[in-house]
Amino acid sequence: MQPSVRRAKIIELLNLRRRDTMQNLADEFGVSWDTIQRDITILELEYPLEITRGNGGGVALPDGYPRPPPPHTPHPAPAGR
Repeated sequence: MQPSVRRAKIIELLNLRRRDTMQNLADEFGVSWDTIQRDITILELEYPLEITRGNGGGVALPDGYPRPPPPHTPHPAPAGR
């Protein structure tokens, strides 16, 4: 997976989960903790990430950051008369 694609997916996941650990992200993407750390450092330049260091730390999007809109679900056709 290209780094730019992985970074976009990290933001997608944080939009859904709001918070995650860097180790969990590393495991999920099959990369090292250092790789995720570099990704987060780059993403910090574009997104208001909150990073907590140490045991139990992780990365999060702030509570006020807008969530993505829900997927569009087409309305069922009206029943026949």
